[in-house]
Amino acid sequence: MRKFRKTAIAAVLLGATSLLTAPARAGAQHQSYDPVAACRTQFDQVKQAYNDAFDARDVNRFAEFFREDATKVDPDGTIQYGKAAIKELFAGLFSMNFTSSFPVLKEVVDCNTALVLTNATLTFPDDHFQETFISSQTYTRDRWGRWRVLITISANLHTTELP
Repeated sequence: MRKFRKTAIAAVLLGATSLLTAPARAGAQHQSYDPVAACRTQFDQVKQAYNDAFDARDVNRFAEFFREDATKVDPDGTIQYGKAAIKELFAGLFSMNFTSSFPVLKEVVDCNTALVLTNATLTFPDDHFQETFISSQTYTRDRWGRWRVLITISANLHTTELP
């Protein structure tokens, strides 16, 4: 009788535990964690901050988005190696009067690498021309896990003279 009572109590406790945890397990199946989506959210925040720094023409803040070993290839084939050279190039650009637009053509993001292709346009009203080019940026994570630009390459589509 004692054995039966212990077995019955164990069965009741096991059943109650199963009933209590079953909804949690069922809910867990519907609320799975997607690490790529989390990485995408982090990347989107960094990309917005990068764009904000560019729009503000803040060369110091903008340069922080580049890795120390970053490379930039201009439409004419000129290459800047390293963050310092890229910062110097953008300091020159930011000192000019221009407007810009960078509609995204394609983005591919995983948890370690991101590629952004844009159809870029820079308009220089004082110099009366507009440059349109495709820009490709590859981001990777640095040793602290921060998204940083590793390489950016631009290919000129056309330059238009403005009145």
